[in-house]
Amino acid sequence: MVTASDIRSQIFRGSGGRFTLNLTGKGLKEFPSAIWDLTDIQCIIVDNNGIKKIPPEIKKLQNLEAISIKGNKLVEIPADLCELTRLQYVECSNNRIKKISNRISNLKDLVQFFANNNVIEQLPEEISYLWQLEVLGLNGNRIARLPGDMPLFMESLRVLGLSDNRLSSFPKPVIGMKNLIQLGLSRNKITSIPYDIEKMQSLRELRVDENLLTRLPSHLFLVTSLEELALSGNQIQEINPEICMLTNLRSLGLNQNRLSKLPQEIGLCRSLEILGLEGNLITYLNNEIGLIATLSELYIGNNRLQGTDAIPDSITQLKNLTIFHASGNTKLGDIPVEIKTLTTLEELHIANTHLKKLPATACSLIGIYVLDLTGNEISRIPKNLRNLTSLKKIVLRKNKFFEFPTALCHVAQLEEIDFAENSLQYLPSDIKYLLKLREIDLSDNNFEDFPTEICFVKSLTKLLLSDNHISELPYQFQNLDTLRHIDLSNNTFESFPIRICFLKNLTHIAYAQKHGRKTESLPENITELKNLQTLQLDDNSLEYLPDSFGLCNKLEHLSVSSNKLVALPDSICELSALKTLKLTDNEIEELPVHLGRLTALEVIEMASNPIKNPPKAVVESGQIGAIGRYVLSKEDREEKLLYNMMEHVANNLSIEDFDRTCLKLRLPTEDILKIASNKNITENQQLMELFQMWRKMNESSSAVEAQNKFLHVLDLVDLPKIISHLKAMRIYAKALRF
Repeated sequence: MVTASDIRSQIFRGSGGRFTLNLTGKGLKEFPSAIWDLTDIQCIIVDNNGIKKIPPEIKKLQNLEAISIKGNKLVEIPADLCELTRLQYVECSNNRIKKISNRISNLKDLVQFFANNNVIEQLPEEISYLWQLEVLGLNGNRIARLPGDMPLFMESLRVLGLSDNRLSSFPKPVIGMKNLIQLGLSRNKITSIPYDIEKMQSLRELRVDENLLTRLPSHLFLVTSLEELALSGNQIQEINPEICMLTNLRSLGLNQNRLSKLPQEIGLCRSLEILGLEGNLITYLNNEIGLIATLSELYIGNNRLQGTDAIPDSITQLKNLTIFHASGNTKLGDIPVEIKTLTTLEELHIANTHLKKLPATACSLIGIYVLDLTGNEISRIPKNLRNLTSLKKIVLRKNKFFEFPTALCHVAQLEEIDFAENSLQYLPSDIKYLLKLREIDLSDNNFEDFPTEICFVKSLTKLLLSDNHISELPYQFQNLDTLRHIDLSNNTFESFPIRICFLKNLTHIAYAQKHGRKTESLPENITELKNLQTLQLDDNSLEYLPDSFGLCNKLEHLSVSSNKLVALPDSICELSALKTLKLTDNEIEELPVHLGRLTALEVIEMASNPIKNPPKAVVESGQIGAIGRYVLSKEDREEKLLYNMMEHVANNLSIEDFDRTCLKLRLPTEDILKIASNKNITENQQLMELFQMWRKMNESSSAVEAQNKFLHVLDLVDLPKIISHLKAMRIYAKALRF
């Protein structure tokens, strides 16, 4: 419960000097009543709670100018909120809002209103009368139409977000919003853009991605104020020659359409900086592309470019080009020689283009820092690759390498290497010269021995070696003291390599063995990894986790699916940072009693386990609180049953059996004598105190485990009638539950 003192401690001077109260993420189910006395408060933030309604008392806060209540469970914007006439800012995104009160027109000072990601189907007509509104965010709702009066009064509106709604046509009221600067209509079902869009002469950004457009009206190109035009993910077959009229256009997105060519006039877009053409049917680039001197990013991947002639010589004129994406043009075959003149190029992506070799001319790109050659047929690289003195990342995944190129070891600035899915068996000793190398991916190669040479790369933080044939780690492995992330999945280790536990800075370990040799146990030493955040152990044969597992107190993500776990250690409940727990496909019947202590837990997956406690329906709900409460309440019931069992024995044990029972409890002799000498209580009461002392000595055992131990003690004393009665008590208690 949030107290008045809690609230006062959260007040501060926020944006614009407003008195601000921040109660974000406090687990609130409703507004704390103490808020209503804060009549001078000007801004309230209650994001990411569980609040279901805004109460009538909100009207008391007449000085409120801003409220943020996103990430809750609101179903409406009520009339009471609309009585706060000084409100200038309302943020209620990520709720379940279906209705906005028609009293919203009272908010005459409202400047920004965000209701993204709700379930609003219809806007009240009165929203049109917010004449000072400048920003309206309604993305991610179910809106099919806009009120017709919106353009008559909303003269101040500058930004309107209507993406991810149910619009089947371009909303006509928008055309009349003559001062609109940004308009988002992505991911609707709009089939055309109206001709009268030319009236929107203030519009700078228009986003109509992922709709059903097949053509563009010539009048669109009369909106000469446009700077960004996003049309990706439609079915557009051609671009009008009038594109050249958009002289202010800086970004043009036409990815994932059906274009087969560009108009020659594209070269007249003299302000264009970013051109996205990926995923079309283009077979060549026009010569005129070289006239766009301002172009800095060109995306032409996954088209049908064929041969080096598909990229014109005029590309050499793009003196500002920094990013060139041509990946996925499977018939490109080679890189044009002229590319060597692009000295400003920083990223070159030519993956999956059937390159047989990396031409020496590419080694002239002295400014390049990312080179992606994934999925080609390259088996060697030129020696002068070392000339690429700015190169920081190279991707050679899925090529034809049998040896790691020594030349690569002398590219001094390299920080990241991806050499996965090749046929490497060893690394050259020269790799130690890569003094800045942080990440290397050697997954899915042919290593039979751990490449010891990598142990001398002092700066390494991430090492991926999954899907090889490695069976042990060398003693030099401990030199990798900067390593944070390691993946040794799908290898042939006889057991979990204990040398991993020597690297105290590790934060991520992946050791899943779906296609490798499965391990049956984890070493206790793994709990010495105090910085561990992610541990992936899927597809092994683990039956237990170490009892001291709770010492990994920074662990956030634990995945042990497809193993043979029969139980979890109680100490797992001490992992206070744990967010994800994946235990699918094991043999777990019961969960630890104090699972509810995992307050940070967001995801728990328990499918395909013979779970008995809690019931399957509770577990499959995935609701952490419900699972934790059920387990704890079950433990409480079992603890009460244990107490009743002990009480029955205390009341029915004969004097002759008293001493033998005390002996079998294995309590300290002095404690037994102290209680037995207390003449102020009966022998039955003395025995009950001894039983409770015994329970305290066995407090690490669950209640069910303690019941079994208690029955074993009585069996040693040879008390068959009492044991029979206690077993009947357990059966009866279980029957009552069902």
